[in-house]
Amino acid sequence: MRYGDRHEKIKSDIRLLVLTVILICVFVLLVSRLYNLQMLSENDYSAQSERNRTRLLTISAVRGNIYDADMNELATSEPVFTVSLLAVPAKDREAVAEALAKYLEDDEITASDIYDTLMANARQYESVLIKRLPYNEESIRRVAILEEHKAEIPGLLIGTESMRVYPYDALFGHSLGYVGLITQTELDSNLTGDYQSSDWVGKSGLEKSYETFYIGEEQVGLRGQSGVQQVIINSKNYPVASEVLAEPKQGNSLVITMDMEVQKVMEQSLEAVIKELQKEYPECHSGAAVLLDVNTSAVIASASYPFVDPNDFANGLSKANYSYYMTNEDRPLLNRAISGLYAPGSTFKPVTALAELYMNVASPNETVNCTEEAWVKPRAKCTREHGEVDLYKALAVSCNTYFQEMGSRAGIEAIYKIGSELGLGQYTGIDLPGEGKGVLPSPAYKNSIFDENEWDYNWQEYDTFYTSMGQGYSIYTVMQLANAVATIANGGNHMQPYI
Repeated sequence: MRYGDRHEKIKSDIRLLVLTVILICVFVLLVSRLYNLQMLSENDYSAQSERNRTRLLTISAVRGNIYDADMNELATSEPVFTVSLLAVPAKDREAVAEALAKYLEDDEITASDIYDTLMANARQYESVLIKRLPYNEESIRRVAILEEHKAEIPGLLIGTESMRVYPYDALFGHSLGYVGLITQTELDSNLTGDYQSSDWVGKSGLEKSYETFYIGEEQVGLRGQSGVQQVIINSKNYPVASEVLAEPKQGNSLVITMDMEVQKVMEQSLEAVIKELQKEYPECHSGAAVLLDVNTSAVIASASYPFVDPNDFANGLSKANYSYYMTNEDRPLLNRAISGLYAPGSTFKPVTALAELYMNVASPNETVNCTEEAWVKPRAKCTREHGEVDLYKALAVSCNTYFQEMGSRAGIEAIYKIGSELGLGQYTGIDLPGEGKGVLPSPAYKNSIFDENEWDYNWQEYDTFYTSMGQGYSIYTVMQLANAVATIANGGNHMQPYI
């Protein structure tokens, strides 16, 4: 063999050896990796695979019922279909939204609405509620259509849950309150209990006050305790099987002090009075009324106008109702019985009468002459000349002159003391959210709202005059005033109103 040929053969043998070594190394690496995957990391990857194909979903509990004092059912629940989406990949969301909107056939829900809901979901591992449908023939037809086209809607979940129903519509509306889909803000606020993005929670009234709380270590409330369901999904994100791991526990029911028949009469009367007043005062669009048991301060009836129908919120506020509740200048959602703050006017005069008796500045039979001459500034004019009036007549005819005189004699400190003991300018503690506090005027209060360099910084004589007849800076809730009257009526026992 010539030298050149031998040299080429050696080079060829070296290349073959190097290639063989590389192939052996690659093979060893592959075998090692396969051994690591199948033997050493089997448990880890099996668990990951299991997580990829299963989802743990909550099963909402049925809310507890609410009954009036005679056990009339004021709030209950009925079953509905739920249409939800589970773990839709970002790249598929637009197509899924288009398909679901197409087959859902709901004018209130567009593809854009569905897409926005998916994008807003911060908890991608949870299902997202799109729509609830009542149990009827039309809903069954729509559910059947969705099931037929579920191949076009990866992640579609059709289930059932309970929906809040208020059999008497707007009756008791403000006191009962309403429920709504939980917001991200509410989720982030760490509410008591394990809440999910598809949960419905109390938003106002008793529904909110008694949503969930603890008695000792026991969690109770209208909400109940959610169950757990395991759902198995395939590679196309379709649910193929499910198993209930923990059954939900229905919420506690609530019995309230209010009386349906009295509530009906109160709401009808309040609406009639306001509509009658509108004939003379067109700007009169709202009002409130409260009736308490003077011996216990239990609320027998409480009404606020304009009324609220909680059913309007039970399945999400429709576009048709949005303007009434959210943009109406009359603010129907405001419970004026506990949140509205009003000048008390003559309803305050019994407070001045008590201050008069407490300070012993006049006997009940002592008279004040209500005439034109009594209207000297800074006193406010009386509604008319009443002549000689004592305490009893002054209360009967609501004489401004008499109470300005007695308020001046008793002094603002005495008026403030009596008003405070009756609970005015304070939270009553009523078991409803959103209660207003109001203002019981005093020199300290006036100092707090004016700069000390302003001319009106100090308490003036006319401030006492106006306060003594329920004007000036005085503002209170209807509930406060009703409870103050109840305290006087029962002999001085001031109690906390409750429902």
